[in-house]
Amino acid sequence: MDFAVPDELAALRSSYAAFLDREVRPVEERLRAELDAPAPDRELLYDAAMGVRRRSAEEGFYACYLPEEVGGWGVSTLGTALLVEDEVTIAVQVKGKLRDTLTVAK
Repeated sequence: MDFAVPDELAALRSSYAAFLDREVRPVEERLRAELDAPAPDRELLYDAAMGVRRRSAEEGFYACYLPEEVGGWGVSTLGTALLVEDEVTIAVQVKGKLRDTLTVAK
């Protein structure tokens, strides 16, 4: 049984990793003090999270798992899992705070 990641998913993963490095890491670095604060400015974090979400949507990553008919890329379950794995790596490094803001922000 071949457990190698298919080439198209490896390319997608590489593209997503570049997005995370280009768009998420600078936000985390800029907001490091706020993220570590005992009482962070939730509005500031929310605005930053929405900016990352917007850029993710613009580049097609935000809902890439949706079918192409509704604007997604139709990425497989394996592809989605690989992207989530990369995202979680970043979220853990950010101590989950920016990710939590993305998740609970309404």
